[in-house]
Amino acid sequence: MHKLLRKGDKLWPSLWDEINDPPTDVNVAGKIELLNERSIAIVGTRRASNLGKAIARRIAMDLSNAGYVIVSGLAMGIDTAAHRGALDGSGKTVAVMATSIEETYPPRNCALRQEIESRGCVVSETQNTPVPFKYLFPRRNRLVAGLVSGVIVIESPGKSGSLITAKLAIDYNREVFAVPGPIDNANWRGSHQLIKDGAHLIECAEDVLELLGSRSGISGGPVLKLPQEGTSSKWLWDRIDLSGAPLADLQMQWPGDPADLAEGLLALEMANMAIRLPGAKVARTVWTSSDRK
Repeated sequence: MHKLLRKGDKLWPSLWDEINDPPTDVNVAGKIELLNERSIAIVGTRRASNLGKAIARRIAMDLSNAGYVIVSGLAMGIDTAAHRGALDGSGKTVAVMATSIEETYPPRNCALRQEIESRGCVVSETQNTPVPFKYLFPRRNRLVAGLVSGVIVIESPGKSGSLITAKLAIDYNREVFAVPGPIDNANWRGSHQLIKDGAHLIECAEDVLELLGSRSGISGGPVLKLPQEGTSSKWLWDRIDLSGAPLADLQMQWPGDPADLAEGLLALEMANMAIRLPGAKVARTVWTSSDRK
């Protein structure tokens, strides 16, 4: 079930009244009160690399555990990773959609959208529009930028909707943060341009909290549950990274029963801790503090 929230209602977020072309009403499903809590947006390309998605998921989780609501657009790639990271943490996340509230775009995110509704909030300004017309995405992006105190851009090419969100955030006097990536990868070119133009370069959630002057640390919330020592899952975890390791090499190195290794890999996949990449590789799906060393 969804509810129509109008400007002037008790739970209407006042931050939207500060932006150009503010909405007059939105449809909301889930915990409407989250629209008035302190929040940060995490956005980036739909065609994200495993590296970008892993970073987005971990930063979202840490900021969620620090008390921030994570806002994004429910798209594939970085948006999905950001929502998933928030759900890994406190569970507070807001998905702002370009389609009407009755629809889910992309359809592949129907299960994620249901989980967000149960623990967070889904928002749509669009009425009776099942088709995600292109002009609706920039309008959606202005709601994302207007609802938050800052926007984090992770893995954005030179032309993308995430850059539109960042530019709107600047117009609305919000903070803009960008995570740098490989300098030879065009998928990160927009992120690097934002940094050149004055966006805050960040490497982790702690950087964001420091720049926002937040006194709340990353504590008290769920932590990343690594595999137990002595298990095949832990053996695998210690030998894979974000770029991926050839599964054939891992199978050759494994000293035990091949069935145990397969069981360990399945456990990591079921826990959303590992993913199979093209080229028969296996990689971590979440960035850890050890990856920064």
